[in-house]
Amino acid sequence: MHIIFGYELDSASFPDALGQEMACQGTAVLGPHGLLGVVETSLGLSGMQVPQAVRIGQYLKRLREFDDGGRFYSRSMQADAWSVAKQLLTWRDELVIAGWQRGVPKGASPRLRDLTAVEQLHHLELAPGIGDRLNNAIGTLNSTRKLDIQLIQLIEPRLSLPQSWGRLFNALLQCDVRVEEVEKTVFDFADHDISDLNILRRALQGEKPDPGSIRVDGSMTILRGADKYEVSEALASWLEVRDLSKVLIIRGNGSFVLNDALHAHNLPGLGSESRSRWRTALQVLPLILSNHWEPFDPQRLLEILTLPKSPIPRWAARYFEKSLRDHPGIGGPKWKEAWESVVANYQAKASGKEDAALPKGSVEAFQENLSFWLGERRYDPKQGMPTAVIRDICTKVANWASTRGGLENDELLITSAALANAAGDSVAASGLDKVTLPQLNRILDSVMGEGLENPVDFPQAAPWSQVETPGQVWGSADTVVWWNFTSSGVDQRRIPWTLAEREALCSVGVNLEDTRQARLREAGYWRKPVAAAAKQLVLVIPESISGEVAVPHPFWDEIRYLLKLNEAEIQKLSFNAQELWKNHTTKVIDSLINRNSVPEVSIAAPYREWSIPPVCILPREGESASSLFKLIQCPLSWVFQYIAKLYPGDLLALPGVSQILGTLSHFIIETMVSESSKWNPDEAERRALQLYDEYVPKIAAVLDHPGRELEKLRHRQQVGQAVKRLFSLIEAANLQIVGYEVKKERSFIEGKVLEGRIDLILASSEGESIVLDLKWAKKARYKGEELREGKALQLATYGWLLEGEEGRFPAGGYYMLAQGELLVSSCPLFPDPNVIHDVNLEDVWQRSLNAYRHRLKQLQNGLALAEGIEDFAESESPTEKQEIAEVEDSLELGARCEWCAFLNLCGARG
Repeated sequence: MHIIFGYELDSASFPDALGQEMACQGTAVLGPHGLLGVVETSLGLSGMQVPQAVRIGQYLKRLREFDDGGRFYSRSMQADAWSVAKQLLTWRDELVIAGWQRGVPKGASPRLRDLTAVEQLHHLELAPGIGDRLNNAIGTLNSTRKLDIQLIQLIEPRLSLPQSWGRLFNALLQCDVRVEEVEKTVFDFADHDISDLNILRRALQGEKPDPGSIRVDGSMTILRGADKYEVSEALASWLEVRDLSKVLIIRGNGSFVLNDALHAHNLPGLGSESRSRWRTALQVLPLILSNHWEPFDPQRLLEILTLPKSPIPRWAARYFEKSLRDHPGIGGPKWKEAWESVVANYQAKASGKEDAALPKGSVEAFQENLSFWLGERRYDPKQGMPTAVIRDICTKVANWASTRGGLENDELLITSAALANAAGDSVAASGLDKVTLPQLNRILDSVMGEGLENPVDFPQAAPWSQVETPGQVWGSADTVVWWNFTSSGVDQRRIPWTLAEREALCSVGVNLEDTRQARLREAGYWRKPVAAAAKQLVLVIPESISGEVAVPHPFWDEIRYLLKLNEAEIQKLSFNAQELWKNHTTKVIDSLINRNSVPEVSIAAPYREWSIPPVCILPREGESASSLFKLIQCPLSWVFQYIAKLYPGDLLALPGVSQILGTLSHFIIETMVSESSKWNPDEAERRALQLYDEYVPKIAAVLDHPGRELEKLRHRQQVGQAVKRLFSLIEAANLQIVGYEVKKERSFIEGKVLEGRIDLILASSEGESIVLDLKWAKKARYKGEELREGKALQLATYGWLLEGEEGRFPAGGYYMLAQGELLVSSCPLFPDPNVIHDVNLEDVWQRSLNAYRHRLKQLQNGLALAEGIEDFAESESPTEKQEIAEVEDSLELGARCEWCAFLNLCGARG
């Protein structure tokens, strides 16, 4: 076997093992991990690799075993044990790979003595890291071993490699494996070649160029732009007109922006580093775990229910999703209704299979499984969740993900199953009985890491060659393009050991790599693209990345220094991508790019008058107060919602606090009315507070969250006072509650039915009724203005519904729960401060009816008005003027476009 070895060749290389051949046998291009894997396989040492997160858990167990409160890490362990174990394991692995044999000389620092003592705890398992594996392989190699490796060629000087890998090569030499260095790349271009690129090559060899020697011949070019979008378009335009067979692209992490630009020019994508922790497959485990903590968070459960791929069946999730949107809590009446509907639906579905009855226990098993995913058992974050419970959750998530991933051939789900198992193993390996919320989050961070790659973001088959880093280049190409030539990919290095500690380690054979040596090796990699570019080098530098200023790569400072470049010369070497948009024909680097102007298209002006086929406005069977209001306010919006059946998509959001408090208050009053129709105000307050405390977790769970204690207490007082004030007003007016949440309907125009649900119906001893609508709002004045201006359509509708039964039109009003304020139309039953005397709801109803008929007539004539587009009077046609004169005594409701879901359709948004 012939191995070509480079320290950076584990992921990609140029050229690859094939080189210029169509096929080859017995040749492999490998980096350190690949070479170690081959050696281990040859020695029979290969086995399952343990995830790093599990090793952290194992090391944490060792640290806790040795910790007596006086160790150098003891205080840090109390604050964040997992992070301490993670960092110390990293230090330990660095020492092992540098040759540490678990010993230190006398007089070593407390840190080294403690780490040595921890290392002696052999009875506690610690899976081998790469350093352990490397030392084990070196220890197993001897002169009697015969390996299936004949030759290893190093593409970089052996002395530039870390000493740990040098020890491996020494051991391989003893096994009759030849280790040779590939002849160093020499700048052997002809002396007469005075191109800018060759001048740079000679400068890197040590020659000093003459001042002004840069000719700007296109052999070295800097492609600049304001951001990745500009440089991507310029680079893609240039690549489109070139021979790509001899182009090498150093892509770094790639960019979806560059991929999109390449695809727009009919070129294959380079792929990109697309790791993300927020992929759906990775969200299941963290969400399920978070849903097992107290207090209950309805938003987390809503996210579980609405995942594109959720362990809860979609048909069942809809019931619980609706329950949370109505009552954001768990265990309340809506929640129980959801459970009943789901169980009934499951029985119906299961019984329908081959007309067979349900197997015994299947409903109970279904309910138990669903209860687990819904997280109906919770744990205190401070006390911690039992390790056994966490492991059980991880196992169930892993089983679900692997099963579904296998059925759907979903690579992300299958990979997430392995990560879920790793999370469970990590928790178990830590030896903890319980894991607190912060500790669990740290463990998940270690397991998930940077997330998963998107399977579709792979490099596509292309005529060019590509690598990820300059250190992976060891051949020659006519043109080398270095994408994103900025400092964003340069690592910061830091050695945690003091000079005294390093000397102590060196005395026992631990040779930690010097930072300077690592930096020199890295700087050598930066020079490789210059050596590899036979004709042309293009450095792509966006000035900003994701809104942040981008700094050129450190190698650029070396180039500027060696070539003594001034600003004028740098400008000449650069092409600004903005030039591409200024002319029809532009010279980009060394190629002419032709671009055609796209004709400007003006955005269509919004229409006020929409023509619709009259046949579309079919008679609706029923109307409600809200549909009447919408038709009068904006006919087009009414058409979109009730005729076209358009609805906004559901957002992953729960109702706001005001809406939740309104729902809770309604439920409390409804419960109290069901218990008794007559309450003493003080008793009513006490009962309301009891119900508030009982049903906040079931209907308004968000108020139980940490940090909202004062808010919860304030709203508790508001609800109690609101209920007390309501029953005080009822008692003072000598009224009786005759109905709560009463559904009424009455025959309407053209055989339609008008229906509504009235919050509260009160009656006097003389039989005179009044309807009240209960509202929770931050301000009461808006409803007061609505009443005073004669626009209380909802109250007028309720009054008309009752008129059919009572023979007279009742008064109506709003009770503002948050303020404990009552506002009613003309009515002798309440004190004057609560009454708006000049408002008669029967008049409001008649004007509403006139407006409704007018709007309906417009629609039947094929006209739907978008009232929010412009002022009605400014666009009056003669027909409209006549119609307005006919309906002067009609209700006018101004369009409230800011609350409309159809802004983008009618054009009112812009």
